[in-house]
Amino acid sequence: MPRKKNEDEILQVLHGLQKGQQIIVTWIDASESRSIPLQTNVLHNDAVETPKKTIGVFVRVQKGDAYHSPHLIIGIEKTDNTWHINSIPVCLIKNVEVSNLKTPLSTLKQYGDNVFKIVHRRRKSTLRLKCGGIKYL
Repeated sequence: MPRKKNEDEILQVLHGLQKGQQIIVTWIDASESRSIPLQTNVLHNDAVETPKKTIGVFVRVQKGDAYHSPHLIIGIEKTDNTWHINSIPVCLIKNVEVSNLKTPLSTLKQYGDNVFKIVHRRRKSTLRLKCGGIKYL
């Protein structure tokens, strides 16, 4: 399948970055929601997609072995000599910008007034949305 124009543009931006540059990546993650009523013709967008913003340092673009699709490897947190990384498929990336921010953006900002309750449990956060849905982060 040929790549979409947006994916080629994102790859061009990524290839222009240097290792270690701090970046903000806007991307779409898979969505998992529970207790969503299916009687309506259109689901609330929170049940369909999970927009994310990830801040970290650029490491590289690397193709996966299974499907040979390019992934952005971004360093999130350094501990001793090891890194916590994210691997984001380039086809899911909507925007990449170089950043000078020192503190990460909260992914909760994108939900704004739709959040009813936030529950934090062992590395996972749960958002209870006003529409009745539950979003796992």
